[in-house]
Amino acid sequence: MILVILILFFMLQGTMGIMGAALFCGLLVVSWSMLNFRATSTGAFKASIRAYHTARAKGLGHNEALMAVLRSRYPISERKRAKTWYLCQKRPATSDEGQMLKNLVFAIYCNERGTPPSLELTNKILYEIGRVYDSIHAKY
Repeated sequence: MILVILILFFMLQGTMGIMGAALFCGLLVVSWSMLNFRATSTGAFKASIRAYHTARAKGLGHNEALMAVLRSRYPISERKRAKTWYLCQKRPATSDEGQMLKNLVFAIYCNERGTPPSLELTNKILYEIGRVYDSIHAKY
């Protein structure tokens, strides 16, 4: 991607000037990063939710399926599994299995990317987790 941006910069430099080309390429990098960030987050949400449903389809109970999600995400590190489970337990308690899975997916997100800095961003992430959950849960 960096090579493409550099080539584009040098091509645009003649027509837009150095500042125009730099601004355009900078905006392109920011846009690409935002798109890439969203795609990787959504992909991680899908992988975790699918791991849960796959475990349930194999006959595992709810709690065992949640543990299977953690094992699929952190196959080697018991410490990361324990930390993520601890973060999940700090979320509001619920008896709804779907909400518990969403809480675990959010805890995985927080463990890997840090706690979102604002309530607005937290709500956006929770909304995206819910959207992905609803689309996958409907198939199972």
